[in-house]
Amino acid sequence: MKDKLFYKIKFLIQKIFFILNQEGFFRLVQRISASIRFRTKVRFFPDWVYQKHQEAFNKHIEARKLESKEILRKVANLDSLPYLSIIIPVYNTNPDFLKRAIDSVLNSTYKNWELILVNDASIEAKTLEVLNNYKNQKQIKILHRKENGHICNATNDGIREAGYDWIVFMDHDDVLLQDALLYIADQIIKNKDLWLLYSDEAYIDHKDRIIELFFKPDWSPERFRRQNYINHLTVIRKEKIIEVGFLRPGFEGSQDHDLVIRILEKLYKTKHFESEKYIYHVSKILYLWRIDNQNQSSFSQKNTQSTRNTSRKLVLEHLNRLGVEAEVELQPIDFLDIKYRIKNSSTLVSILIPTRDRIDLVKTCVESIIQHTNGINYEILILDNDSKEPETISYFNEFENSKKGRVIKIPGEFNYSYINNRGAEEAEGDYLCLLNNDIEIIQNDWLERMIEMASQEGIGAVGAKLLYPNDTIQHAGIVLGINNWAGHSFRGYKKDFMGYGGNPLLVAHECSAVTAACLVVKKSVFFEVKGFDELNLKVSCNDVDLNLRFLDLGYRNILLPNVVLYHHESASRGHEVGEKYERFLKESNFVKEKWKKYFSRDPFYNENLTMANESHSPKYVAEVNK
Repeated sequence: MKDKLFYKIKFLIQKIFFILNQEGFFRLVQRISASIRFRTKVRFFPDWVYQKHQEAFNKHIEARKLESKEILRKVANLDSLPYLSIIIPVYNTNPDFLKRAIDSVLNSTYKNWELILVNDASIEAKTLEVLNNYKNQKQIKILHRKENGHICNATNDGIREAGYDWIVFMDHDDVLLQDALLYIADQIIKNKDLWLLYSDEAYIDHKDRIIELFFKPDWSPERFRRQNYINHLTVIRKEKIIEVGFLRPGFEGSQDHDLVIRILEKLYKTKHFESEKYIYHVSKILYLWRIDNQNQSSFSQKNTQSTRNTSRKLVLEHLNRLGVEAEVELQPIDFLDIKYRIKNSSTLVSILIPTRDRIDLVKTCVESIIQHTNGINYEILILDNDSKEPETISYFNEFENSKKGRVIKIPGEFNYSYINNRGAEEAEGDYLCLLNNDIEIIQNDWLERMIEMASQEGIGAVGAKLLYPNDTIQHAGIVLGINNWAGHSFRGYKKDFMGYGGNPLLVAHECSAVTAACLVVKKSVFFEVKGFDELNLKVSCNDVDLNLRFLDLGYRNILLPNVVLYHHESASRGHEVGEKYERFLKESNFVKEKWKKYFSRDPFYNENLTMANESHSPKYVAEVNK
């Protein structure tokens, strides 16, 4: 017992020093606070942490001032500008919060708007007094409902009353930033085909203190099915709302998620790049969302079981409309898990394992596959690249005699791309599972879950969360541009870490790339891009290139954080030093030059997040910590 306690304390101390070294004292306190909040539902920050959040927020606003002024100057010279209808449903709102919300709209630098306040039969005198004080404002309309209809009916009344083409959704206790409508109008002017725009946001408490900055990815349909990360600020073309029949009463608490998923439903059937002209992400904080336990009105139905059930219901209905068979399960913190049904029960997966000797690794890998793979048909292909050790040869003979798989001889210099391409040609399966020989399977449904995702329309590579043997994260998706190359998200963090920025490690989500240490893809998609680049990327960086070729054809690459395996990283080849490092530089530079458009801006990693490490922390927080 004492030894166990000693090692727990030792691990905790090591973790504290790791966070201090990688992210600084400020993020250490944030993570402790987040842990307290998750376990107790109590939001706790010392005053100085609020101050640090505010400083980081101020830096974000300051960084865009010149851009904002330039946009304002540009639109001032245009003859035709978009008009926006802002809808705020109101019900017994804290009068100070309501006034703050209305004033934030009035203070907008962009002036082509109307504000529609829908009083949903409020009975609080102070709420009604605030509404009365604004009744003579020429850009404000106030509607009074005779009976309380809740947020869907109230918002729908506002939309019907709206005189303009674009609907801006706003809660009655939140804050619109001064240049928010300006950024929205600028994008509407630039892209006449848009259906919907959304922005980044910050969370504030009842004292207007910044709690957290939420910088979001570009349109990520798989993530959106599981988590309404879009949320605020959302702006939608009015005709699209009318087309789908407005907000649906009965979905209160998840009404925004339901509306947006119905509007964007057609985009789930398109190539990923084709959706870009219809939905735009403004990667700026335009909105302050008040997270306030002191003001739980009928509109703030956050974290209730009813809301969670409606969220599950809307996603099930969405999948049914698209003809997608799946189970949808509730997860912690209001997220969903979706298990797609594999239509063909006889589906075969070819697992490709390149190796040169290292019987200690390949034997563990193969035996773990056999022990832990349920629910799916598979074949194992060991791709033997000139193994020489007698023990290895003996094991290969034993393996083939057991009828558990095949050994494919691929002689010559080590060329990872060539070896896997030849293995893929030998594969009999409908799907390929690329697996390093230093992977160890520890989860029985790992392959089934990966095939479920890979079988869906529009999916390219599917990756898993990989752990070091000490139970810290080795891979949870790849971010382009980190440390001037590509980083593994949350490398070194504890295995059950939820992730910053909307807790991405709780849901399947899009990434620009996933590692080929464990990667599943349809064989047809693999050959559509002609497999790995054997000529230019013989050893390293080939998986990033492969992923980006999928992405460039419109396929989406997905990280499954609920598929967890061990990775004894580079145990078979060693680390990149000397000549190996020179080769890595050559190959990585080739990939960066080839894919400049993705390395200049990773669509699934917000430009406001740090490029200095793999923490996904806002870069402004890192600057505050200096």
